[in-house]
Amino acid sequence: NMIGTTFGNSASSGGGFLPSDITGLKLWLDADAANVNAGSPTNLDAVSTWVDKSTAANNLTQATAINQPTWLSSIPSLDFDGSNDLLLSSSNDFDFGDENFSVLVRCKLNSSQSTNVFGKFEASGNNRSYDIWADESGTGFFRIVISSNGASGGGTTVLTSTTAISISQFYFVAMVYDAAANQVKVSIDGGAFGNTTHNSGAFTGSTADLSLGGNNGNFADIDVTNAYIFNSALSLDEINQLKVYSE
Repeated sequence: NMIGTTFGNSASSGGGFLPSDITGLKLWLDADAANVNAGSPTNLDAVSTWVDKSTAANNLTQATAINQPTWLSSIPSLDFDGSNDLLLSSSNDFDFGDENFSVLVRCKLNSSQSTNVFGKFEASGNNRSYDIWADESGTGFFRIVISSNGASGGGTTVLTSTTAISISQFYFVAMVYDAAANQVKVSIDGGAFGNTTHNSGAFTGSTADLSLGGNNGNFADIDVTNAYIFNSALSLDEINQLKVYSE
């Protein structure tokens, strides 16, 4: 994929772009210290709450100490250990049906792995899901998985990016579901969309928890600086604005 272009700041935020300038914001995670726990973490502190900066207030949380990621101060980020670290949200704001939505994350892989990174998986018979998957150990790419299993005519669509990935490098990964076109799209670092048709009937959303750091028994060994979810199908221009903002 091509490296994206840097776009000018939005006038609506007084000359500086903010993620809230884009329609449909449901989750805005930024790993600056002010947004972690009570706002005053120190290096390697366990994180029980990652505060959502959007007006939806969809904080991601983890009450179990052994499953909490740690906060890193050098490059403000959350470190997920690949063993059992997860942050979760049960908000129904993420229970998308056959409607536009976008899921984005800026992350760095810390080891060779093939695992879920960010999304939903409903394991109880339906297997309905949407998910960003990192596959550095196999194909060396990010994959987007969207599944309507359990729905009438349901099935699973997998879209693999064409940008090879490496360990210890941050990537800005965007998945977009365009309901009108029935298309799944992926962009890496603001580059041109890869896309495919979700030809398994209308997407039926999952009511499982939103999960960052893995799901369905898979755990990611990653660092995350930013994550976003929108109830809209983002354009490349909007994705590039978010990428630049997140760096």
